[in-house]
Amino acid sequence: MRIKLAILALIAAILPTQAVAQAAPKPPPIYYAQPKPQQPAEQPRMTERQQEIMLIARNADGYITEDLHREFWDSIPFKDRQLVEFKALLADLVDRVIGPSAELGYETWHSADLSLRAGRVVRSENLDAAIEASLSASDIPSYREKAQESVASVDRILTAAAEGTPLQTAYGPMFINEDIIATTLAGIKGGTRRTELLFNPVWDPSPRLYKYPNAHVSILAPWALTPVSNTITLENGMVSDFHRLEQTVSDKQWAHVGFGDYSHGIQTGKVDLSDPSTAVLKNVRAGLKGVGATAISIPSAHKWRGYVSAEVSGSVDYEAEKAYVSLRSVYLPEHEGFLVFTTVSMISLADSQLLLDQLEANTQVLR
Repeated sequence: MRIKLAILALIAAILPTQAVAQAAPKPPPIYYAQPKPQQPAEQPRMTERQQEIMLIARNADGYITEDLHREFWDSIPFKDRQLVEFKALLADLVDRVIGPSAELGYETWHSADLSLRAGRVVRSENLDAAIEASLSASDIPSYREKAQESVASVDRILTAAAEGTPLQTAYGPMFINEDIIATTLAGIKGGTRRTELLFNPVWDPSPRLYKYPNAHVSILAPWALTPVSNTITLENGMVSDFHRLEQTVSDKQWAHVGFGDYSHGIQTGKVDLSDPSTAVLKNVRAGLKGVGATAISIPSAHKWRGYVSAEVSGSVDYEAEKAYVSLRSVYLPEHEGFLVFTTVSMISLADSQLLLDQLEANTQVLR
């Protein structure tokens, strides 16, 4: 959890317009152009609630739904000429502020990746241009101050990546590694894509194709999932690399796709897969236990697209609410590991199962 908070803080620091939605205090109204003294009432601006929705979309692991999109556009207090001006303001915001800030974030972390690999500070080809564009994107004092802070953090990030030293963040020190970089870049790209969906007057979450070689899947989704990788040690002492893809669907819905690499355990004999059905059943039971959930359905093994798999559903009490979990484990013999689909809903068991069906339908195993 500390790492995730630190990542969010880093993304917020590197993006001049705040990337992380905060529950309190609420952000002050943002003026994107100075109102003319003689016509102060005619200058359109976002309402406080619209700003909140924008921050939800731009959050590193944020989301955007049709309901939020409708609320954003239904709450516009303008019509006729002012409505035209407001749409122009949004387009200008993307072109002059959000675009440059996202580009600065991307080039900074791309440079961090280059620096990490080289063992010395390496600046990407477009980093300096991104810095210049960010600093000149707006004359608003608060924006310029934030932009200057972001630019000042670039060298600290690159040095930490190159030297392997901890980077000081608002949530404490942390090391920059390949996983942190990949997660941060995905958060920047995802926030930009969700903002585009929000600012389009027509709700159009048309899915795009994203490939994740480490997880051996390609996924159709309205925005990229966030990759998270870690190494886990199983009860038998076997070490396994686990590559997880995360998506926040709404404030009450989450979807994950993961791949556990068991190749080392298979090759050393620590994992017995002579009966794959038993293995996938064991995995789904362990998955529920891992999140503290109690099984609602009886785990069952069956074929999934020709692969041996098992599925189970459960529930867990969480802060006076009930969360419903649906989980499928699939044995992929050609990759010597297990593909795991997990969905969580605070709405209902049926909703969790529907999310699982949709996630599976939009996922293709890479051969």
